[in-house]
Amino acid sequence: MVLYPLLRRKRCCILLASLLTLFICSACGSSPSTSATQTSTQNQAATATASATVLIRQITFPGSPTVKLSTATYTVTGQIKNGDRSSHDIYIQAVVLDSSGKEVATSTIFKVEDIMAGATMPYTIEGPIEDIPSQSTGLQARVSVVKVVAA
Repeated sequence: MVLYPLLRRKRCCILLASLLTLFICSACGSSPSTSATQTSTQNQAATATASATVLIRQITFPGSPTVKLSTATYTVTGQIKNGDRSSHDIYIQAVVLDSSGKEVATSTIFKVEDIMAGATMPYTIEGPIEDIPSQSTGLQARVSVVKVVAA
């Protein structure tokens, strides 16, 4: 009967030592300031992404782009409209499609500089084409906005 209180104290000491170790390890693992900074950074990134998405939606392409094919190059021409209230530099990219809708070329990112608020500007994107389609008629282009930056 004398052993029972001793064993009971030993269990309590082990339990307390374990809890203390766990508390110290968890405190060292992450500090509240780091967590708050990460949350703040994530919120800023989400806000920036949402703002960029809104700007991108305000950029339109009146009409359809045209594609011309020469020896080993393509030329995509069209118009881009800035529907925002501020002027922007707009980065676009074109994908050239053959008559069946298969991608035959993708342009590098092209910058249309300083488009004023509400203005429409022409663009011309040129690039090499390695796999020239057997039929040069029926070529199409899909032009998309990659990024919008305040001018």
